[in-house]
Amino acid sequence: MLDARTPIGDFWAKGLLYDEIEEGGEPAGSPSRSNLWRRVAIAHQPLQRFIQSEIIGLRSTSSRYGAGAQTLHWLTVVLVIAAYVMSRGDGYSLYSAAADGPRRIHETFGVLVFVVVVLRLLWRLIDSVPAKQRIPRWMAAAAKLVQFALYALLIAIPATAILGTWLEGIPVTLPGFDIAPRIAKAHGLGQLIMEIHAILGDTILWVAGVHAAAALFHYFCLRDGVFQSMAPGRMKN
Repeated sequence: MLDARTPIGDFWAKGLLYDEIEEGGEPAGSPSRSNLWRRVAIAHQPLQRFIQSEIIGLRSTSSRYGAGAQTLHWLTVVLVIAAYVMSRGDGYSLYSAAADGPRRIHETFGVLVFVVVVLRLLWRLIDSVPAKQRIPRWMAAAAKLVQFALYALLIAIPATAILGTWLEGIPVTLPGFDIAPRIAKAHGLGQLIMEIHAILGDTILWVAGVHAAAALFHYFCLRDGVFQSMAPGRMKN
């Protein structure tokens, strides 16, 4: 099985990728064929090193999240902030005709948040996580609770937005096209869900603020590497 730790050249050198050079070719163990696999392996060493370095860079290690997890994490942060900013401070309803542009941008960011969260959950299934730091039990429990709350909010916020707008008979508006309601109109219920959506949108900022404050506490006070494990670059304790 190919993985990030398997030298791809070894497979070529041992002739495991092909059974025969061609029909009627020489046996697998013949000297000439062994030389062929060796030449193929040498010729593809730069490609092998590139593929291995890219795969290893994406995966997390025992002390640090990999580029894949970090990219999805910080992309989520940017999209959530952008969606929140586009929903505030316009001075008129986001669902008025005059707010069509900001609404489309806001809802696009919301849909992207949902997509990225799904990708994060899928990535967690195949990626490892850094080794857990030794911290008090209550602190570990609090960290898990905050993480669960963030994931729940990241799913619930776009879900309530879509459900609420459809119940009010309003399409989901994205750049260049709309997604018409797929459920029957129920104006009162739609308004209620949109109010819940707004509350959840404010709540996630508070929860994320607690999460960020805890990360800074780890960095400045505990100095245990938790903050560095997700920070971009190569920060040192």
